[in-house]
Amino acid sequence: MQKLLMQLEYGKRQMNELNRQAQLAESAVAEINSAIEALDELKSQKPGAEVLVPVGGGAFVKASLKDMGTVLVGVGAEMYVEKGIAEAVKTFEERKVKLVESLSTIQKTMGELGMRVAELDAQAQRIMSQAKE
Repeated sequence: MQKLLMQLEYGKRQMNELNRQAQLAESAVAEINSAIEALDELKSQKPGAEVLVPVGGGAFVKASLKDMGTVLVGVGAEMYVEKGIAEAVKTFEERKVKLVESLSTIQKTMGELGMRVAELDAQAQRIMSQAKE
């Protein structure tokens, strides 16, 4: 019984971790969608157009657009590469595909693990009710 309860607890911890990973992936996909939308909107702006730039915490500063042809894209470790807007959108789309694939794998694993945890829980409940009899 103790081994069963340990397996059940371990399964629940794994489910929590997978759920956390899924939330992070969903958040990253939403952020990428926002970036793509912003870049698409940027294409229609003219140099000198006034825009609001987020600085965090719900605060924005007004700024004027200078160079409409390129953007800086993060490549990790706080490093950025200058890319054309179309290339930046392509980069974000590729990242999104990988994230969606990862999310799908996580969700599949969660489903399988959820069934296993449910089986363990039912088994524990049967043992507990038999012990009471």
